[in-house]
Amino acid sequence: MPKTLTALCACVTLVACNNAAPAPPDPPRPPAAIPNASSYDAECDETAARGYIGKPATQDNGKAIQSATGSMIFQWVLVGQPVTDDYRPNRVRVMYDDAGSISVIRCG
Repeated sequence: MPKTLTALCACVTLVACNNAAPAPPDPPRPPAAIPNASSYDAECDETAARGYIGKPATQDNGKAIQSATGSMIFQWVLVGQPVTDDYRPNRVRVMYDDAGSISVIRCG
């Protein structure tokens, strides 16, 4: 019994000493390239992309909408999902419904 108690105390002591802190996370990586500052001045024009309303919300359609509108920032939004109220003239938001169809295309 005394040997078992001694071994148990030794194990508890070792476990208590193994209190090492986890390694810190890797720092964030810098962007691969910094966009040209003049491209932030480009304004979005949603009229050029209205033909995509009713089409499926796919990556290819998203790229085409971003290209057609001339926007720098693209955002998919599920109808009813909360979004910020900040206005960005170079952003296009494409809203889609539960069926995956594009329902609204809005700049800002």
